[in-house]
Amino acid sequence: MKKNSIVFADDHVQFLQGIIPIITKRDDIEIMEQAHDGMEAINIIRLIKPDIAVLDIQMPKINGFNVAQMIIREKLPTKIIFLTMYDDASLVKKGFELGIKGYVLKENAFSEIDNCLETVIAGGYYVSPQLASALFNITLPKIDVT
Repeated sequence: MKKNSIVFADDHVQFLQGIIPIITKRDDIEIMEQAHDGMEAINIIRLIKPDIAVLDIQMPKINGFNVAQMIIREKLPTKIIFLTMYDDASLVKKGFELGIKGYVLKENAFSEIDNCLETVIAGGYYVSPQLASALFNITLPKIDVT
């Protein structure tokens, strides 16, 4: 089984310490490096060309959007997933228009990261379910359960 190489970039060390053990349980994933700011992230990604980069949007030095733009502009073979606290539909849309493959909210990361990685590895796109209605401008009907 081919292992997919991953680089994580997030300036919240405690968050990384919590999410990485979840990822390393997968047989098809190998975490290559961790970066704590955007400059470090793009330098690592340029050097090792991982299959996937999991980026926070808000990072010191260079934000996740700028790192993603560099990856895409330089035609690096790395699929991009944003793992962020920002639940703004305009940021989600901007990310997918840019070329990212996944958008996961940190508040749901521990329960969603496996599904996201599996979907992105298979060539699909993933967005946190709670953002789907906002992303597609869908108004969900209110259901009266009484």
